[in-house]
Amino acid sequence: MGFVSIFLKGEKMKFLVIFIGLLMSNISIADVSSKLLAKNYILKVTPNVESISPEELKIRISANEDDFVLLDVRTFKERNSSKTIFPRGEVHIPRGMLEIKAWHAVPKDKEIIVYCAKGSRGRLATQTLLDMGWEDVSNLSGGIEAYYKSLDSDCGCSEQSIINVPKM
Repeated sequence: MGFVSIFLKGEKMKFLVIFIGLLMSNISIADVSSKLLAKNYILKVTPNVESISPEELKIRISANEDDFVLLDVRTFKERNSSKTIFPRGEVHIPRGMLEIKAWHAVPKDKEIIVYCAKGSRGRLATQTLLDMGWEDVSNLSGGIEAYYKSLDSDCGCSEQSIINVPKM
């Protein structure tokens, strides 16, 4: 790589290294490109979304705080085939049904912490709730996958359901 680095500097060199790495792996350039496009779009349309870290959520759960509600926006299939965070205090509304079901299922007088598998859909759902009039809403950064990773555990999430979703 020393000979090549004489001719390629900065961003071009980084791109070449990443490109060679992709060629040697099972990840396609299209997968990487679509994840980057999706992540950029999600960040663009969710400028007001605040996040809570898995570590912050662990502290709040272990302190038995009851001033918040967890909202799981994963699909029924995802939820049924993996773990949840706090089963006895959660509301489950799949992302695609949020605008219809949130009105009667999600309280406005408590903080809402939204989560999905990796954080992307949670971030979009958080923005949706803000747009619908909820005021105290945040997204679990990295989703349930990051939460269970912070516990040194596996969320049981199916890799197939989250394979092309960018981590947020």
